[in-house]
Amino acid sequence: MPCPLDSRYESGQVRTALGQAMPTALISCLINTRFQPGDRVAERRLLLLNPFNGFCAPGEVSSQFSDTALAASRPLGIIPGLSLLLLFIAAGGASAVPVYAQTKEDARNQMETATAALRGWDLDRAEAAANSLLSMTAASNDMRAVAFNILGIVSDQRQDAAKAESYYRKALSADPSLIAAHNNLGNLYYKSKKEQQAVSEYQAVLRADPANTEANLNLGLIYQANGKLEQAGRHLEKAREQAPGDARLALSLAGLYFDTRNTEKAQAVIADLVKASNDDERVHFTVGLTLVRREYYKEAAEHFGFVARRQPGSYEAMYNYGLALYNLNQFAEAESALRAASALRPDLPEARERLGLLYSRAGNGKSAIEEFQRALALDPQNPEILFLMGEEQSKLGMLTSAVDSYERAVKASPTTVPYLRKLAEVCFKLRRYERAQEAYLQALAAGDPAGGDLYYLVGYAAKAQGMLPRAVEYFQKELAIHPAHIEALANLGAAEIEMGQLPEAEKHLLKVTELKPNHVAARYDLGRLYLRQRRYAEAETQLTRVIALRPDHTQAYYQLYLVYARTKRNTEAAKMMEVFKKLEEDDKREREARDRQQGVSQP
Repeated sequence: MPCPLDSRYESGQVRTALGQAMPTALISCLINTRFQPGDRVAERRLLLLNPFNGFCAPGEVSSQFSDTALAASRPLGIIPGLSLLLLFIAAGGASAVPVYAQTKEDARNQMETATAALRGWDLDRAEAAANSLLSMTAASNDMRAVAFNILGIVSDQRQDAAKAESYYRKALSADPSLIAAHNNLGNLYYKSKKEQQAVSEYQAVLRADPANTEANLNLGLIYQANGKLEQAGRHLEKAREQAPGDARLALSLAGLYFDTRNTEKAQAVIADLVKASNDDERVHFTVGLTLVRREYYKEAAEHFGFVARRQPGSYEAMYNYGLALYNLNQFAEAESALRAASALRPDLPEARERLGLLYSRAGNGKSAIEEFQRALALDPQNPEILFLMGEEQSKLGMLTSAVDSYERAVKASPTTVPYLRKLAEVCFKLRRYERAQEAYLQALAAGDPAGGDLYYLVGYAAKAQGMLPRAVEYFQKELAIHPAHIEALANLGAAEIEMGQLPEAEKHLLKVTELKPNHVAARYDLGRLYLRQRRYAEAETQLTRVIALRPDHTQAYYQLYLVYARTKRNTEAAKMMEVFKKLEEDDKREREARDRQQGVSQP
């Protein structure tokens, strides 16, 4: 089945291939003699049967490589599904008709019938033949164990876990040495999220056969997923000794080496895998995915480039090649690859989206917006593309358009906090304070207050609307979580001045200057506060400091003018008023020009 597209990407994220999946539920058909304590199991793997994709050799990908299909659409390293362990069977055809004779030869033929039916994925016929075998008095315990194991597989595939477990246990009761039943029971437990019981079954296999490939692989994958990397490494390395050409196993082991920062070993495993594959394009592509996920973009680009040259009609290879080059900042080459990918699949938005990001990083906002628009024409409700469009419009000062894009992104994904924050931020610039507050409150409901400063931002929006008691409430909520939040302290102090709560305001503003001595707004508000209290010397100190930090701080000159005027220092007062008027006129012109550019209506 084709893999559904995921149209959202973070930097460095890859698009997995379309097409048939890697095998995820394998039936290992083995031939061996009955295991005796102290013996080593002599086994020969006949084939792997994937119930979804047919037959394939061990480690082989069970799908054809085509211009749009590279077999990597499901995660590698999934626990193999089912194992069928057969006793030695003499050559000869299998009867398709149930046999009720009481000879060992008939019982053996019936066992072959059940096995052949299971290989052909004829579950009903396999079930009937296995039940028939169990009805035969000539069937030995080891044959009965095989029949119960087959019934367990049939039940497992019919999603009847309880019945499957019962059959596997009956198989082990009839023949405790039946390794396949232990493996199958372990796989069943793993699928049922009974991980410890799964581990016990795999360990039982390894006590009988320490080199068993499947049990070592499964245990290694479980330990790897749980962060027990040393134990995982031992089992995966043991499995690889028995199956050196298994791509899934090699990549799992390489991933473990990457996790333990043993890069040289990881690269060596990958190199061996590629060499053993005779430059199979599927292996190159899957290796590329493994490398790019770990941010080895240069090496990934080499593998994707190899596939793209071998299969120039592969959208997947060309797209991922462009993505790797993009992350290497090789923009010209990335642009060429992404445009080629888009030409191969003009109905998909991902290459257009990535081209937009490429142009954005290169500082070409106009081209970035054009590519985002083309992507949106293909996927109009994609929230990430809408958000990226808003980001680019915001950078270019197109704030009204940016708000529209952010609003659409929020509508498509109403609980994504970054979208809501950016919407509120731009609404603030457009003086749409009520909408900004709504967006911050929506983000607060969707996110974790302890993980950001959303209480502060709600308070800030309330303060901008003159809702001072509400602003104070939210600033205090922010400070209850983050006591040293400088902006919450500064804005709380400013709000308290307006509410006439001067002692509280002074305490909070002084706290800001302790944490950040050059905080301009806090010192300006302290100057205003001291002026109200007629503490003129302290007011002059604070306001003079503000002007030293920000020589263009218009209102600081006016406040200092008031200090000088009230202390009868007329010359200094006149000088402050002169500077204030000039700066005020400059501010007005700049504000009007900015508002015209951003489409803000004049009050």
